[in-house]
Amino acid sequence: MNANATPITSWVYHRYGAPVNFDFIDAGFGYRLNSNLREAARTFSAATEMQAVRGILERRRDLHFSYARLLMELDTNIPDPLQLDRALSAYRIETANHQARLPRTASEVFTRVEELACTLALAQFQSDAGKTVLLAMYGFNLAELKQKADSTQVQIVSAIRDTTLAWRARRDTTFNFFPRLHERPERFMAAETYHLPLNKYYFLLDINHVAGRQRALRDFALTLGKYPTGVLHLSSIIFAAEINATNDTLANPDLFRRHHLAITPYPFPALKREQRMLIYFEIYDLQRDANGEAFYELQYEIKAPEKKGLLASLNPFGKSGGSISVAETRRGSAATEPTYLQLDFSQLRGGTYDLIVRVTDKLAKITKESKLQFELE
Repeated sequence: MNANATPITSWVYHRYGAPVNFDFIDAGFGYRLNSNLREAARTFSAATEMQAVRGILERRRDLHFSYARLLMELDTNIPDPLQLDRALSAYRIETANHQARLPRTASEVFTRVEELACTLALAQFQSDAGKTVLLAMYGFNLAELKQKADSTQVQIVSAIRDTTLAWRARRDTTFNFFPRLHERPERFMAAETYHLPLNKYYFLLDINHVAGRQRALRDFALTLGKYPTGVLHLSSIIFAAEINATNDTLANPDLFRRHHLAITPYPFPALKREQRMLIYFEIYDLQRDANGEAFYELQYEIKAPEKKGLLASLNPFGKSGGSISVAETRRGSAATEPTYLQLDFSQLRGGTYDLIVRVTDKLAKITKESKLQFELE
């Protein structure tokens, strides 16, 4: 890839007659078919744009004659912005016409496979050495598995790719389930932790129940940006079914382990009113006084998203107004303050809510917040 170009990959199809080329340009959330090479030139001037386009064509001159011809045209004449526009436009139209002449076929790979309902949630936490901890949480209801035998297997593949589609991590695990047992768990939940450098990534999840012809495919585009230093900031908020103090070296490796805590993440956004649920998050870089102590306020707020018109009268809080809020003041001395508490939703009506955590650094006089949306059944 040229230094002045957005990631682009090109393929040539040889099956029907003359070879036909395809260009795929990174759109930020995945690669998309796009023959407008100008969109792959990440530049701010005509000179550097020409250099970027030439770099793209130079690498492809032996792949397909259209690249070599366009490169020759730009090298033969003294290029100007108008000429470059005409040349790239002609290439785009010609390529689209060649692709349109190919016979169309429809894949039947998934016509005999039913979708398996599953949930996937991602969260970010600060790490050392310029990296970020990515927590991937996913799960599904075991009652959804279709099987005729007493036991069944489900293959789960999770993977992370960067913007060049290079693999950064890949995990392939097969789980055995016994759905007909009377004391079986209601849901399957799993969590995976990745330590990644700052970059853009694609997270892919493939849950395949071959015997029941069921499959779940999920993918997310995400950016792991740099956390600020020396100033208050927060991690993501996650729900947790359990949080226990533990020795990191002895804790179950399948759990999310942070600061001598073993955490069982709960990935499902839908909660029952009677369900006791924990939340976990981390506070970073609180300012300290001369004694090395931080002084900060924690505020937890649960509120329904803003509604208009007739929906505004359907207040899930009854007479309590538009939100429920609790605040407390704390002191601490650690560089990172791991924080968790148990929530009680029994007094709320069913509906969609936002959980907002606000932290105010009393010494620095700075407030930051993190938000998590959930559904109450």
